[in-house]
Amino acid sequence: MKKLIDRGSSGSEGWHSIVDYIDCPRKGRFSEDHVREEEEHYHYRGHLLHVGLAHLYARRMKDGRSKYLEPLDAVQAYAEKHPSPHRDRWLEPVLRCLPHYEAYWGDERKYEVLGVEKVLRMFVKDGMRRLPFTARYDLMVKNRRTHRVEIWDHKGTYAVLPKVVESYALSGQLLGLERIGRAKYGKRWGGVKLNFVRLPEDPNKEPEFGRPPLKVSPLAVRNFTTTVKYAHSLRDRFHDLPTEEVPGSYNDMCWGKYGKCIFRWHCHRGGD
Repeated sequence: MKKLIDRGSSGSEGWHSIVDYIDCPRKGRFSEDHVREEEEHYHYRGHLLHVGLAHLYARRMKDGRSKYLEPLDAVQAYAEKHPSPHRDRWLEPVLRCLPHYEAYWGDERKYEVLGVEKVLRMFVKDGMRRLPFTARYDLMVKNRRTHRVEIWDHKGTYAVLPKVVESYALSGQLLGLERIGRAKYGKRWGGVKLNFVRLPEDPNKEPEFGRPPLKVSPLAVRNFTTTVKYAHSLRDRFHDLPTEEVPGSYNDMCWGKYGKCIFRWHCHRGGD
């Protein structure tokens, strides 16, 4: 039976777990307690898109066609396994998009697929301690011409524009991948690329694609481990407190127009 690649997270040592403590210590605790509120529609769209692309590239690995589901079948299987109120909105657009993606980029023979949906790990020295940090990548490839290793991060986007590329320069998730990639591959490291997909809901509009390199901040890459240590220190500081006594960062973004905190109801009413 062919496999469904069911995407996971980077775990409790990954960027999205520790950064919550910097944004809001109570949010960090909620994340660790696996408390969840409703899923935003764009998150569900991203899950479907990532699953489809994961299977497209996994099938290009050795024996991949015999191991993994076809991309469209995988998206359908994921939607059945993970019911969502957003299914009717995004399932069909994603299914329409994937053949366009494959036709646009072709077979991409200049790239060898090295891994799909895998986790990389490094350790950050903090005094006598070695703090673990993990980062999950969407796709790792080797350019057959340059022999450099690249990581591609799939991004659903509203537009494939320079200002959107710039907005990821300080993404902690991507900075972590860049930092690990440099350490692991040295001169063979080719950097992170943003694999953009603009996914229209309107069936009369075609999707758009782009794959620009990530323009990382040199200072942020250099100081990244300092941020990791700071996040761990916050988690350690509030470790013994009950969740509702952990400080919360109360601000307009909790219920903001640019994205509501998924834990807002827990802070609003208390309890689980």
